[in-house]
Amino acid sequence: MDNKGALGLREPDFVSSVGAGCKVIDRKTVVLALDGGFAEVFTKYHDTGESTAYAALKGGGGLVWKISETAEFNEKVELITELSDLGRFFLRLEAGLTRKF
Repeated sequence: MDNKGALGLREPDFVSSVGAGCKVIDRKTVVLALDGGFAEVFTKYHDTGESTAYAALKGGGGLVWKISETAEFNEKVELITELSDLGRFFLRLEAGLTRKF
């Protein structure tokens, strides 16, 4: 099986994008930001030498919750969907908990 996966999909190697974002909530303990725009996605399949490039829509957001003076929860979500086939997309979710000592 090649590295395209069972559905022929693979995480992009490079995404160049332009767009805008805003902070929906901007408080001392909670910050929620949303962003969106257009992107150019490039993927190279190293086993076959093939590559693909396509225009895409990109949207995402981030949440930072300061739980206490020393603890913080961070979450980021990113969705990139191909313009010509909105059913083909990548969704990335990152979450973390940090503590200052």
